[in-house]
Amino acid sequence: MKVSQRVDIITNLVGFQACWVACVAYGQPWAAIVVAGLLIWHCFIADSKEWPLIVLFSLLGIGLDNLSYLLGYISFPDHDSLFIPTWLMLLWLAFATTLRHSLATLMRYPRVIVPLALVAAPWSYFMGHHLGSIDITGTGYLVIAFGWAILLGVFSWCFFKPRMASSATDTDSSSIKQSRS
Repeated sequence: MKVSQRVDIITNLVGFQACWVACVAYGQPWAAIVVAGLLIWHCFIADSKEWPLIVLFSLLGIGLDNLSYLLGYISFPDHDSLFIPTWLMLLWLAFATTLRHSLATLMRYPRVIVPLALVAAPWSYFMGHHLGSIDITGTGYLVIAFGWAILLGVFSWCFFKPRMASSATDTDSSSIKQSRS
């Protein structure tokens, strides 16, 4: 991996974390500014094939959270609308930029990304709850965990060349057998 690729991965990771803090801890005005900054930077590193993936993932994630909101599993202080707050929509957009950069390696392994999503997604919402940005029910945590796991699992399988843990050893052993013949 080239140094410039490592820098892009680290920048993407740090940029997303800055977006998370801006969105969850500070809300609308800061969310818009910081996410816009990440997206502008992303324009310089993303290829044209990545943007449809970002848009599709963001829309599905926003739909997942909006459905959870409409069903009463999550709610937001001082927010009364048909849709989730803008800061959460922006956060989905920011997260989608990580799929082919800071999460790219993990996205190639559905057996890794799915269990990770089952734990990491509810943890993120739990932290948002403790910061006072979101209220979530016990069932809401389960909906979030399984929703994220399914979403990331499907994207991992469909849009990334999945590698199964045993496939690398199968390939290695078959090449060894061929070289012995």
